Amino acid sequence: MKLITVLRWLQPPVATSASDQRHAPFLQVLLAAIVLYTAGDIGLFLYVAGAARLLSHTDLLLALVGSVLAAAGAACGVWHVRRGDNAAAVRTYVTATLIGVLITYVRVDIYDLLTNPMPLLALVLAGMVLGRQALWRVFLLLAAAALLGVLAQVIWPVPWRSVRGNISLGLVTVGAYLLITLILDRTIAALRDSLLESEQRRCELEQLNRRLLQEMAERERVQEQLIHTQKMEALGRLAAGVAHDFDNLINVIIGYAQRRDALEGYGEAPLLKTLENIETASRRALTVSRRILNFGRAEPGLPTLFDARVALRDAEPTLRQLFGHEIRLECIAAGPPLWVLMDRDDLELVLLNIAANARDAMEGRGVFHIEGELREATVCLRFCDTGPGIAPHLLARILEPFYTTKPVGKGTGLGLSVVQGIVAAAGGQVTASNRPQGGACLCLQLPLAAAPPQSASR
Repeated sequence: MKLITVLRWLQPPVATSASDQRHAPFLQVLLAAIVLYTAGDIGLFLYVAGAARLLSHTDLLLALVGSVLAAAGAACGVWHVRRGDNAAAVRTYVTATLIGVLITYVRVDIYDLLTNPMPLLALVLAGMVLGRQALWRVFLLLAAAALLGVLAQVIWPVPWRSVRGNISLGLVTVGAYLLITLILDRTIAALRDSLLESEQRRCELEQLNRRLLQEMAERERVQEQLIHTQKMEALGRLAAGVAHDFDNLINVIIGYAQRRDALEGYGEAPLLKTLENIETASRRALTVSRRILNFGRAEPGLPTLFDARVALRDAEPTLRQLFGHEIRLECIAAGPPLWVLMDRDDLELVLLNIAANARDAMEGRGVFHIEGELREATVCLRFCDTGPGIAPHLLARILEPFYTTKPVGKGTGLGLSVVQGIVAAAGGQVTASNRPQGGACLCLQLPLAAAPPQSASR
């Protein structure tokens, strides 16, 4: 926890760049360590030099001035880092160190320039933070300090080293710093190139990201237009489907109404039954109209649990009226209950659409066969006619919306599409096939629902 607190404190309140923000903690610690190291070095130097009596008072004063300048430059560097300016911090430290080097090694032994890490650290910091030009400027100043030190040793020689030895040491020192500078220069150049390449790549990625965002916005706009178009298309299909269903129901109502003269002499009961059937067909027409409202509100029909066999028996009068006298209806509704969970009005619309297609296929004459059976956990309702059947290459498309084999003006291609949609919404599927003896068959496969408690107890 204390380490996290220290790291937060080392973050400067203000930074000129993200790079300065990242490097600020390390640079502060480094400069602070230089201050402590230089202070310790000054104390050790005073103790050793004073005990050995190797330096004159002037030399000692110059060495102290150089060390104090380096420590002061490092301390000012910490202050600059806290203000968010790493470059100014390094510039201040390097300048102070170089001034100290020039002052010190005019009189102090040139050998110390080769072994002292402070000038080398100034060279590295100048190159890494201030750039290659600053690196070479610092090298030239260090080389000048070395040559001045050699010249000073020629003018004021020391007894323990010859003039030739001082010159050789000066050249070795300059050569060592030159080698270090070349290595740093190449390293910095490679690093700068990598950073430049990375920055260019970042800019390219930003451009690609902006372009991607624009494409995503454009795609969303196109998606909204597509959804609107699909909504209008669905509305058109619904309107056509409603007209198709209304046609079937109106044909049933007209058929019942046309029987009024034929039933006139049979008393009141047949007329009442006919009126009841007209009412039933009218209610189914109201169900069709409600589908338009439900489409606008996205409300599905209410599923109810019922016996599909009972629904088939109840639909027989309507189907017989739809077929007329020339088409015989065979409805095998006997057997165990076939419980399904769906909107019963939707199932009746399915029956009407299938029956209307069969009537048109048989051209008003033939047999329409209905039966229901249970296959494991599936309720199968089969509807077969004695028409010409479906061409094999059309079986895969017969359930597609707006696909019809009838002449123009004779069909919308929506009857079986509506059947497919209603059955799929109930969790089932529709398959079309041809009978071996002729005619087409549609099989509705619906999931078997659990029987109600009253039925299960019986």
